[in-house]
Amino acid sequence: MTEPLEHLVRIPEWSEKATERSFVIFNNEFIKENIPVTRIEYWKDFFKLVDSRLFDRAGTELIFRGQRRWDWQLSPTLGREPYSKDGNVTKEKAEKMHALFRQAVRGRLNDSSLVNDSNPDELWAIGQHYGLKTPLLDWTSSPYVALFFAFNEQDPSSEGNDNYYRTVYVLNKSFVENECPEIIVVEPKRDDHGRLVNQAGLFTVCHDATIENQLLASLSKDSNFTQEKLMDEDEGRFPEIFADYICKIYIKNEFRHECIKHLRKMNVHHASLFPDLIGASDYCNLIMAEWIEAQEINKQHSADAEPKLESNGVISKLTPKLDVSEQEIDTIEEMLRFPISHKQMESVKVSMLAKDLASEIKKYQYTDWQNRDSVKAKLRIIIKNYLRKAGYPESARDNIISNILSFYELREDMQQEMKDE
Repeated sequence: MTEPLEHLVRIPEWSEKATERSFVIFNNEFIKENIPVTRIEYWKDFFKLVDSRLFDRAGTELIFRGQRRWDWQLSPTLGREPYSKDGNVTKEKAEKMHALFRQAVRGRLNDSSLVNDSNPDELWAIGQHYGLKTPLLDWTSSPYVALFFAFNEQDPSSEGNDNYYRTVYVLNKSFVENECPEIIVVEPKRDDHGRLVNQAGLFTVCHDATIENQLLASLSKDSNFTQEKLMDEDEGRFPEIFADYICKIYIKNEFRHECIKHLRKMNVHHASLFPDLIGASDYCNLIMAEWIEAQEINKQHSADAEPKLESNGVISKLTPKLDVSEQEIDTIEEMLRFPISHKQMESVKVSMLAKDLASEIKKYQYTDWQNRDSVKAKLRIIIKNYLRKAGYPESARDNIISNILSFYELREDMQQEMKDE
């Protein structure tokens, strides 16, 4: 067991029966945390934690932030190297960056009033969307969206195997807004790309200190909360009480695909969270991953017999090229969940429908099928009948059909390009 992992497993595992013993403040050469932390060994236990007292307090609004790596601190992009070495964003540094961006975007924004707006937050939010290093830190009101962002991205091979846990931060938004003016909660009025609404997103800004340190400083102003006083009265209770205001949850970095698939059934996925061009790009990445998987499957099978074309133009034998893969079914399932008007359809029914459609379409995947109008017309009728029987509104059917057929046509084109090379 590596040294960091030896220390990580000493973090107490969260227990719904003993919440008061589930948090600790752990700060040494391997794990530098000055806020309460707890540990979950299976991602599904996160849902139990969400239903616990910590998350369900009357009159308290919490916000969440998911991060891919366990050793990433709670720092905005302008607070990371090489822009900062301690995670802080000074007010001077923020003002300098804001002035640079405001000057650079003159004449490039549809709404020129943003450049002259005395409130910098709207312009910061636009810059954040386009990759500007800002003092903004992204949060969401949904713990499930935070879990998605914690598990969505695959660990790059260049990092090795040292990412033992994914993490979700929890912040008491009610306390911050009412008692901690040094931490500013930003909820932009503009949302041109639809992301903030779909992700239940918002930002925080904290100058000249990390959020953790600023929060502790604000709490320490209360004579009943000082760490020394609490430790004197009841040794060990400080992490538990501090966790009501901020905490970090370590989630074992295993079964990532299973987690993402489960969240997809809850309508938490790329198509719903990213209704813009970047979301479309991620969707294409999903298609590419499916195509690569299909290539691997194809290598494992012997060459399929070519269908025989009779003189009347009828295919005498329809032999599928590939077995239906799990990711292929997942892709169709995601398309079936996308229509806003049909979000409430039961997850089990959508999954079954995706499997049925994938199996039915497979029957027509013989050579050059995507160039045969008669075959595509037949598939359109088949898919439309499935959607009609499943209760999909007529207004949504054509779009779903086009998306599904486009997915298969794109995959066929990619396979053909690979063969030509």
